[in-house]
Amino acid sequence: MKVGFDFDDTVDEHVSSFQAQRGFLIRAIAGMIARRELFIISARKDTEKNRAEIMDFMKNINVPFTPENLFLGFSGVKKAKLAETLGIRIFFDDDATVVASMIEQGIDAFLVGTFLSKQYRQEWRKVTPDDILVLYPKERRNG
Repeated sequence: MKVGFDFDDTVDEHVSSFQAQRGFLIRAIAGMIARRELFIISARKDTEKNRAEIMDFMKNINVPFTPENLFLGFSGVKKAKLAETLGIRIFFDDDATVVASMIEQGIDAFLVGTFLSKQYRQEWRKVTPDDILVLYPKERRNG
């Protein structure tokens, strides 16, 4: 199963102590899937410096990762369309609009880090399970 992650504030571990749990999550998932099935899609500009920084980070947290599965310069709907094209089935991101776009493309998506940001906390207190379910097609709402 192909799994995708955003990088900044999702995979990286620089925002708070909660980040250590994120690193654990990606290591656990990486241990379950083949290297070729782990993807990072980020809005970061596609430069050699950014590529090297992300690849070094992945190496430092002991996650096997191939540079061919690193896609930079994609955000919002473009990120979701690329994930669909790549055959990604699960995606983790810290941006609620990206998560909604992933769900619209038929990809199971999870919002990471909502409690790190006061703005997210305030917005997500207003969200109900029914608000989330309407994003899914009817045939996927019951599992």
